[in-house]
Amino acid sequence: FTYRVTNVDLDGARSASPAVTFGRNADGLSLSLEQNFPNPFNGSTKINYTLPENGTVSIRIMDMTGKLVENLVNAAELSAGKHDVTFTTNAATGNYVYEVSFTNAAGQTQRISKMMTLTK
Repeated sequence: FTYRVTNVDLDGARSASPAVTFGRNADGLSLSLEQNFPNPFNGSTKINYTLPENGTVSIRIMDMTGKLVENLVNAAELSAGKHDVTFTTNAATGNYVYEVSFTNAAGQTQRISKMMTLTK
């Protein structure tokens, strides 16, 4: 996929950003992390993610200072495709970060993180 942003000024002048290209593997999958649902949540929420190939996965929940709250998945060997995990907690109300770390057979590691809100 290739993307480019075009800016149109109030006087009609146009300028375009450089093209940004990214690809997917042969199966059409890429590492992705969806927003948890529900969000905000009260006690329990579901996290969906997609793996581009078989590999090792870890999912961590951290508070806003980076302190580890919980390891939801710890170095699990999972297959390519869509997966989900449920986070259930009695932690304090606030914002938290969840991070998926994926390492493929070649040893390449990718990380994606998002923020979620716990309310009580």
